[in-house]
Amino acid sequence: MRRSIAIQFVRRSSLLAAILLPGIGICLASPTFAQTSTRLAEPKPLTEFPPKGKFHIYLLMGQDNMIGRGKVSDEDRKLASRVVKLDREGRWVPAVDPLHSENLAIDGVGPGLSFGRLVSADDDTITVGLVPCAKPGSPLTSWQPEGSAYRNAIKQAKLAQERGTLKGILWHHGEYDGRLRVQSATYGIRLAEIVLAFRKDVHEPQLPFIAARMADFVRPDRIPYANRINSALDRLPREVRYVSLVNTDHLTPIGGTDDFDARSARELGVRFAKTVRDLRFEQARK
Repeated sequence: MRRSIAIQFVRRSSLLAAILLPGIGICLASPTFAQTSTRLAEPKPLTEFPPKGKFHIYLLMGQDNMIGRGKVSDEDRKLASRVVKLDREGRWVPAVDPLHSENLAIDGVGPGLSFGRLVSADDDTITVGLVPCAKPGSPLTSWQPEGSAYRNAIKQAKLAQERGTLKGILWHHGEYDGRLRVQSATYGIRLAEIVLAFRKDVHEPQLPFIAARMADFVRPDRIPYANRINSALDRLPREVRYVSLVNTDHLTPIGGTDDFDARSARELGVRFAKTVRDLRFEQARK
């Protein structure tokens, strides 16, 4: 089984360049969900769905860099087969950037779409469902149980579970709490409590939680306690089971901001997807 999975991943590794480089599309045929790589103005809701076990759901949680601020290209508006998102009306629609719709004037390319494309490419038997839940400028308190962001994410997760199977949470957060001395000091403890509470509320005690570190380009005059946030994230996999960490080395910002540019946002999505790939290898070895 390990050899079969490994061969499957190797065959699909060539798709990385297509995900990262604008102008190269991805379209994988599927009997029910095959779609050509064409421009999409208004995605139409899905009317047919894969079996629940083959509909893999990932929650996109955190703040601005999970939403994405990168400039959207034509490639980001093209369909990739078997990658869909849950929209604000509770409908499953083909996934294109911007995935979130918190502020259409500034929302752009985040890590979610490149993540979904690569995960779906790694296994042509599944459909990937992305659930945008990130909130701009959100403090960690809003992600604690009873907080507004937490309640919304639970609501969206349970709605997604009606059609598919939760497979993981992608997390990028910390810019807000990294500006505050007291909040940054307790970030790790509070985040661990959030992970455990969320798993309990969605009845998935082993749900993978995949967190990305804050980027090394953040300016200390703007986010003075970023190192505290990253230290807390570094410790989290040792303190809570089924937690993985994604590095953000060598990524670049939109000039003068703490936000990833489009290239870096796509690359971060690929790194999230590679972590999911590693988790699948680990499961196959057991």
